[in-house]
Amino acid sequence: MKIAFCTFVSLSHYGGSEIWIAEMARLLTERGHRVEVYATPYSHGGRKVEPESFMPDIPYHESWRSKIEADVAYIYYYSPLVWRALFLVKCPKIAGLHPPGLLSKRSPRHHLFRLIGSQDLTSFDAVRTLSPIFRFKHNNIFQIPEWVDTKSFSPGQTLPDKFTILFVGRQRREKGWETLIQVVSKLSQNHDFDFIATGEGNEAVCGLGSVSHQDMPEIYRKAHIMVYPSLADVFSLTILEALSCGLPVITTPTPAHRSMELPLLYAQSVDEFARQVSIAYEGWRSNTGSYQELSRSCRESVLKYDFNKVFSRLERMFESVANRGRTTN
Repeated sequence: MKIAFCTFVSLSHYGGSEIWIAEMARLLTERGHRVEVYATPYSHGGRKVEPESFMPDIPYHESWRSKIEADVAYIYYYSPLVWRALFLVKCPKIAGLHPPGLLSKRSPRHHLFRLIGSQDLTSFDAVRTLSPIFRFKHNNIFQIPEWVDTKSFSPGQTLPDKFTILFVGRQRREKGWETLIQVVSKLSQNHDFDFIATGEGNEAVCGLGSVSHQDMPEIYRKAHIMVYPSLADVFSLTILEALSCGLPVITTPTPAHRSMELPLLYAQSVDEFARQVSIAYEGWRSNTGSYQELSRSCRESVLKYDFNKVFSRLERMFESVANRGRTTN
């Protein structure tokens, strides 16, 4: 089966979505499928890497207008109507509802999606959602979450001697970077913690720079807790990876996060985030076993999202839509 992935953003951006597409392409290729990836040259924030460096064996095309011929195409659904201008698709197609902008009331895409999303999606043979948080109409919906490789993302043997707090994500308001900085400032008044983050840091947070996906398990193992104040998620792979490493996560109680049905710690303000961190710290410092039990609970809860339980569902989705297209043709 030939599968095409189509995305609005160049894989050179190397964010979570681009890493996901490359990983999907690799895994499907290993299973004997032919995969090609189509993207535009747009890379908000600049080109961080060249796509060929982390996806060397997958045909990759960048253009503002691409003709797609395959057995089935998976389109990263950035916004209603936009895909029509970018991809001329000559095969059955699946809309993947990944972009958080479809949910954010601050984004024009959210209002456009509410207005004409259901109508626009009728042009697709199927729609894949990651969680039940979207509201739209379609007669062929696959609700399939993301997965995590629980063998690679696993707890470490020992934790650092000094209590360490981790932030993973882009340093943007919607991902909670500003909230994190305020939490760091508040905690630093009474505690001597280490604060680390992927990407650039500042005078209070140690920046780890650009971290490849295969190195992320070691990053999670360097921390005692992850503070993740994101307001812009459809489904958080970052949360899955952290929990799989036994790392407790404090995050916002958004519908996307609650729908994952995991033992997350919730906070909605700087004070609440700081209080949750302090509680976790006391549990770890007192060595009563409460922190260790929380860590075990995190790991066990995420096993339902293990690769072996989820990926086969995605592969069957591609096969179902491709076969449906052959039948109608």
